[in-house]
Amino acid sequence: MFAANTIVKGQGNTVYYMGTLPQSYFMNPATQPQCDVYIGLPVASQINARVTTGSLSAGDFFFKDPLSDSVITWTHPNADPNDLLAKLNKVETWGGTIDFSLVSFGFRVKDMYFSFDAAVRNSITTSLSKDYVEFAWLGNENDRTYDFSDMGVEVMEYMEFGVNISRHFGDQLQIGIRPKMLFGLATISTLSNSTTLYTSTEEWVLNSNAEARFAATGVTIPVDEEGNIDWDQDFEFDSTIFSPTGYQKILSKNRGWGIDIGAHYKPIDNLQVSLSVLDLGYIKWRESTHVAEVNGTYVYDGLEADSVFDGGDFGQALLDTLKENLNVTQSAGTFTTTLNPKLFVGARYFLTPGFDIGILSRTEFLPSYINQDLLLLANWHPIPMISISGSYNLLSKTHSTFGLGLGLKLGPFNVYTVLEDVPFKYDIVREGGAPIPLPVEQNNYNVRFGVNLVFGCNQKKKQKNNKPLFNSSDWIL
Repeated sequence: MFAANTIVKGQGNTVYYMGTLPQSYFMNPATQPQCDVYIGLPVASQINARVTTGSLSAGDFFFKDPLSDSVITWTHPNADPNDLLAKLNKVETWGGTIDFSLVSFGFRVKDMYFSFDAAVRNSITTSLSKDYVEFAWLGNENDRTYDFSDMGVEVMEYMEFGVNISRHFGDQLQIGIRPKMLFGLATISTLSNSTTLYTSTEEWVLNSNAEARFAATGVTIPVDEEGNIDWDQDFEFDSTIFSPTGYQKILSKNRGWGIDIGAHYKPIDNLQVSLSVLDLGYIKWRESTHVAEVNGTYVYDGLEADSVFDGGDFGQALLDTLKENLNVTQSAGTFTTTLNPKLFVGARYFLTPGFDIGILSRTEFLPSYINQDLLLLANWHPIPMISISGSYNLLSKTHSTFGLGLGLKLGPFNVYTVLEDVPFKYDIVREGGAPIPLPVEQNNYNVRFGVNLVFGCNQKKKQKNNKPLFNSSDWIL
C-alpha cells in the first residue's frame, strides 16, 4: 500500500463530552442527548469539514513580502520557491473530508434513547512525492532520476443509515449501540505504484508499474473488444440515480454494514469513565468495478529539456502512450473496502455542577499505521442555554493549536459550532493598510456546525423530582 492510505486523521475530538450537542452520540453511542426529542434541520443538523496540508502550514503559502509589509504567496516573484521545497517530506500526504447529515432525529422512552440519521460521507487523500513537485515546479535536470513512487490517491464516498440505541442501567452504567447500513457511491484506490523518470538532454525514460482500482455507482467506462479504455467514447453517467425513484439503484448495489458501540460508567460520584469503538465495518463493491494497470518502460528521445508544463512534446507523447498501454477490465468482480476503526477511552471529573475536566485517548487504526491522540478536555456550562468546550492534544507535533466548541440553546433551537484546530500563534501582516492575523503554524483546518430543534430539555428538574440526592453529573451523563 502507498502513503495515501493514511487518510485524514484526528477529527472531532472536542465534541466527545459535549452533552448539549445532540449528535455527540456519533463519538460514543452510549451518550444520550439532554433533551427528550431533537429534530435536526435537513442537511444542516451536522456538517463536518476538514482539510490537512501535510508538513506545510499556512505560513508557508502566505507570508510577509521581504521587500514590504504586504502579504504575498509562495508563487510571488519576490518569494523563493526553494524555501517551500526544503520543507517538504519525501512523500507529502494531503487530504480532506466533508460529512453532512441528510436526516437526523431522536427521542427518549423512559431509560432508553433512540436516534436515527442518514448521512453522506466523503474523504480524499493524496500522496505526492517531493521529486514530482521539484520536476513540475523547477523543470527537469540533466542526468537525473526522479522517483514518483508512493504517489497515489484514496477517495471514498458513501451513504450511511444508522440507528442509535442507548440505555441507562441504574445510576452508574449507560451503554449504547449504533448499527448502520452503508451504501457505496464511489471509491478510487491506488494499490501500488513504482514509477521513476530519468531525464537528460538526449532522452527521457519512464519506468512505471502501477495499479489502481475504482468503482462508481451509475458510471460506465467504455472499453474496446480487448478490454482497454475506448478514449473515443464518452464515459456514461446515469443521472436518474438521484431522482426520487432512482435511489433504489444506490440502495441495491455496493452495500455494506458497520457498527459503533460505547459505554459510560460512574464508579464514584462526579467521576465518569467512557469507552467507545467506532467504524467497525466494510463496503462490498459489486457494480461498475474496474482495475487499471500501467506496466513497462517508455523511452522518449529527441526532447528538449523543458518542464512538462511548457507544452513540449513530452506531455502529448506521454498521454498518447498511456492511452495505448492503460489496460482496464470492464469488471474487476467484487472487492471490499473497510472503514478505519477508532478506539476512544476517556474519563472526566465534575469539579462543580457546571464544570468538568477530562482526558481522552483516541486511537485510529489505519491501513498502514496506527494514529494516536491524547487530549485534555474541559466543558463549562455557565448557564443552561450555553455550553463551552475546549481540548488540547498532548501528542501534537507542533503544540500550536487547540479545539474550541460553543453550543447555544435559543428557544427551541440548538445551535453549535466546533473548531478543532484553533491556532495559538498569529503573525500580523498588512494588506491595503488593514492588519490581517495569519496563522503561520496551522496545517489542519476543521469546522463542525449544525442546527437542531430540541424539546423537553429540563432533565435537571426531572432528576431532582425522582432522586433525593441529585448530582449534576447524573443528567449530563
